Amino acid sequence: MFRGYARRFGKPRWGDKRPGYYQNIDELIRLFPDAQIVHLIRDGRDCVGSLKQMPWYRLDSYHATATWAEAVDYGRAAARRLPPDSFYQMRYEELIEDPRAELSALCAFLGEEFHPAMCEPNRVAGIAVPPRKAWHDNTHRSITRTSAGAWQERLEPWEIELCETVLAGRLGKNGYQPSAAPRASAVDLARYARVAAMRRLARRKRKLRDRWWRLNEPTPGVAAALSGGATTYTSGIEEP
Repeated sequence: MFRGYARRFGKPRWGDKRPGYYQNIDELIRLFPDAQIVHLIRDGRDCVGSLKQMPWYRLDSYHATATWAEAVDYGRAAARRLPPDSFYQMRYEELIEDPRAELSALCAFLGEEFHPAMCEPNRVAGIAVPPRKAWHDNTHRSITRTSAGAWQERLEPWEIELCETVLAGRLGKNGYQPSAAPRASAVDLARYARVAAMRRLARRKRKLRDRWWRLNEPTPGVAAALSGGATTYTSGIEEP
């Protein structure tokens, strides 16, 4: 399907941006050994605030906070495990501050030529972004910095306290400074702990299930080599 989409526009490569891929990096590398993973990190507080506004998001702020923590942890593990030509990490705030420099560096990693039109996503949004995806309206406009730091308006005080308490280490390691918010309440911390524990259990189950399937596969697995020497990359993880 993706190769067909690329051919439609005369492109030799295809990519897929789906934040949830952070959970499936190992499977993606098994399927596409020459894949290139792009991990886009954004301030966790902004990610929680953005998820709250998405019409398709049905979970609460505890889950949203845990999702960002998981994505950062998976990305850090992948960075340690994958070779330098397979994994690339960038920050959302630096991308919107200096798109040309950041995209030029990304293209160098991908082995592609940079083109100034890459800094003008609004030129192709009318083709690439379906009208039904109203939450991607900003793709039809010039790059803006207004969404960086929007958590200060989007999050309630208790949500800011929760994020900065449970994500403090991860935020700091990625260059995000805390506000003067007090420590989260014991009730909110307990609720977050239950959610985080439940999600950890689900991850372990997925991992065990995947291992069982691989061990019990009746025929040896064959990695999906890409035809024509093309290279595929998956663009993630950028939380909405």
